[in-house]
Amino acid sequence: MAVVVVLHAPTDRRAFDLFNWLRVERPDLRFLLWAKKINTAERWLYPAGEFLAVADLEALLAHIAAQQQTTFVWLPLMEDDLSALLSKPQIPPNLRLLAPAVADFELARNKTSFTARFSQQQLTPQHYTLEELQQHFPASGVVAKPAIGKGAIGRQYINSAADLYKIQPGDTIQQRIGAGKEVIGAFFLMQHGKVIRHYQHQRVRTYPTDGGVSSCAKTVLIPDIEAAGAQMLAELHWHGLAMLEFLQDPITGRYLAIECNPRLWGSCLLGEFAGHGLVAGYIQLALGESLARRQALPQAYIRWYFPYELLYALRSPIRRFKLLWGGAADTCYIGGTRAGWWRALLFIAVSVFKPEKWHILYKKITGSR
Repeated sequence: MAVVVVLHAPTDRRAFDLFNWLRVERPDLRFLLWAKKINTAERWLYPAGEFLAVADLEALLAHIAAQQQTTFVWLPLMEDDLSALLSKPQIPPNLRLLAPAVADFELARNKTSFTARFSQQQLTPQHYTLEELQQHFPASGVVAKPAIGKGAIGRQYINSAADLYKIQPGDTIQQRIGAGKEVIGAFFLMQHGKVIRHYQHQRVRTYPTDGGVSSCAKTVLIPDIEAAGAQMLAELHWHGLAMLEFLQDPITGRYLAIECNPRLWGSCLLGEFAGHGLVAGYIQLALGESLARRQALPQAYIRWYFPYELLYALRSPIRRFKLLWGGAADTCYIGGTRAGWWRALLFIAVSVFKPEKWHILYKKITGSR
């Protein structure tokens, strides 16, 4: 029986990176790219890929249901898509995915409920209501952000009670414990609350420099983070993939989870390149296959070359010459690794002419809504 991996949005860097990686690792797999509209240039990005231009998730599921001789594997690229899928009373039997119960999924993706659930166990920063802040404002300040949202979009640092008016209704309010550039991502593949595979990355550079988009990150392993993440996801009976973002409390030294992203993360290529294989393992578990033993690199890096690392290198081209021209055996590149030069350049060109991508990046960098 044919196996098709479902990827949403041909211009999504995660879809492009995973297609390039997995088609070498798993030549037996086929790939379905779906979106509302797919142009010719986007089709060129995915040699031998299959394409489906449909208006919504319902149309995609109808397409899958009509092909009972094919097994489809859902990769959770878009959080909203997975939320809509889990809310359905029935999905096609030939669609395989790993996902928690809908109640646990919704609790985790909502930053307010996630923080409130684990703050008493000192696993997340302290959670505040606006009324509590009006009575007492902490000296460390607070962070306000949409309860459900993408990355840094809409995040605001509130440094005094006089600025409380900036907080929007429904925002999650957490005690501020660090800067965005200090975030450590912890990535988990879980099977019914049990950790199957795990790795972490630490930001090396961000754009802008005080936090925003990760332009370079490296793998790390902090046992306290692994233990805290495993505890929270076990309590949520997690099944599938999840990313937890941690910051270290400078006073207590504890690593606290500031949010949970129940989907694939922007640097997912790093885990595959470094040998941790969370996505590969997800596909194997979804298909009922045995997990292969893997050997991870001691340390590996991921770089978002265009435009962020290129801009960084050009600020001091003589000193950073290797960043401009030299690849490294321990480094993978967003939009580049296993793509080949012409498809990597085409991916950049297609992305440049997608105004909505620049709009999203602008909001992530500035924190605007």
